[in-house]
Amino acid sequence: GGVRLDTLLEVYREGVHRCEQKLPTEQGDDKHWLSAKASQLKHTILSLGTFKLLIKHFMKASLHEEGSTDGSSRRFLNFQRVPMFEVAECAAANCDIGALTIIFARHRLSLRERMIILDRIPFSMDLALFQHLLPCHGDGDSTEGSFLPSTRPQVFMTLLEFFNHLAGAQLHGQQISCEEKVDVFTDDADRKIVLESLGSNDKTSLDECRPILKDDVAAWYLQRTINLHKETGQISHLTNACEMGLIRLGLISLTRDGEYNDVDIPLHTLNRFSGKLYYLNLAAHLLGHILEDKLRELLSSSDSPAQILPSASTLSLSLPQFCSAGIADTISFMSQIDDVFSRSMLGEHVKSFM
Repeated sequence: GGVRLDTLLEVYREGVHRCEQKLPTEQGDDKHWLSAKASQLKHTILSLGTFKLLIKHFMKASLHEEGSTDGSSRRFLNFQRVPMFEVAECAAANCDIGALTIIFARHRLSLRERMIILDRIPFSMDLALFQHLLPCHGDGDSTEGSFLPSTRPQVFMTLLEFFNHLAGAQLHGQQISCEEKVDVFTDDADRKIVLESLGSNDKTSLDECRPILKDDVAAWYLQRTINLHKETGQISHLTNACEMGLIRLGLISLTRDGEYNDVDIPLHTLNRFSGKLYYLNLAAHLLGHILEDKLRELLSSSDSPAQILPSASTLSLSLPQFCSAGIADTISFMSQIDDVFSRSMLGEHVKSFM
């Protein structure tokens, strides 16, 4: 328990070096066994690097030294017994986006696993704070998915590219997450181990994971968005969540001016949940504009804010109520303000359907 982490790391690296030196001289089962042991040691070195980065992340404001002999190696051995999936779940539940970024960038977790982990983040946390970790999906099916660190520029990345992106930011002292600057490697040797792990064709950790479809990811965004609306009741939060999902599904994009631009995809070709997410986004935008216009009309027609309070209470209409209303009720809601028909208001909102 009193061995320094750096000493433990040297032992593991020496073990890998000796295995690789001896591999060319071995054959058959002996070579296979030695290769497996080398891979096992490399995985342990990768986990040790992650452990050191997490300790550094947790102890930034402490005088604790990560290489001290006060049980760090014993804690690492305990840490190694816990699946990385469970470590990530714990970080998510505690809203620790920095720790989650370290784990997602260094370890191969399937897209399905990442969505389960992200579901542990409380709804009180703004999606914008972990948008670089949100699930992305292109066409076809996928096991690992992709990442979108930033919508400006809007460049989707593989896990290997995502790690290189964060590593480059670390080297240049740049901030990636909205929360804080996060280190994703400890030294050049650790960086090499991560690159080797992410760049290898060994996907045994993903073999049992069923490939995930774009509609599966859309279902995740749809459920997250609905639950977020139930928790907050804010239409603006709902539209933001919808837009983040649609961008990461390749259904809308951003212009140079930061405006949303629909991708030219026939709506009837969208799958079940992708179509629902797209519809929910349109409905939320429309309801938001209607409520905004109604409130503006009330404010312009009243001399005192107190006078509009009784009428303003009639503006309250939840998104589920709006989406489930019949066409007659919808038109009535769109065109009336304080029980008075407004042709201009109706014309303004009908334009969005033309």
